[in-house]
Amino acid sequence: MKKSKNPQPAFTIIEIIITIFVISIGFFAVYSMFTLSNSIVIRSHHTNQAYLIANQTIEKLRAQPFSAINNDTTTEATSILPSGLITKAISAYNLDTSLKQINITVSWSERGKTISVNIVSLATPRGINN
Repeated sequence: MKKSKNPQPAFTIIEIIITIFVISIGFFAVYSMFTLSNSIVIRSHHTNQAYLIANQTIEKLRAQPFSAINNDTTTEATSILPSGLITKAISAYNLDTSLKQINITVSWSERGKTISVNIVSLATPRGINN
């Protein structure tokens, strides 16, 4: 029997299994990276929306006269954020009746955690000072 001068190289089944395993680890790493980056983008979007809502709430209070800003705490729902709540807490600042502290907290639920942003501002009879 004659031996062939150019034997055909072949892969063994072990080499194929190891190659598939290494490639699948690489795909899993890339998939995990995309999943993590997507959740970071969503959280960033929600945080930006929350700051926008808080700033809009402050602006609505700026449009009111000082006497119309009552010392109280109110909570209302917002549909912009998942399970979103806006809490407005208005109180006298350091027992000074000519100065009111406005505390706006926007909270929402994300992946089972409650996340919130908070903006504090002061109101005077001449306007709101940040």
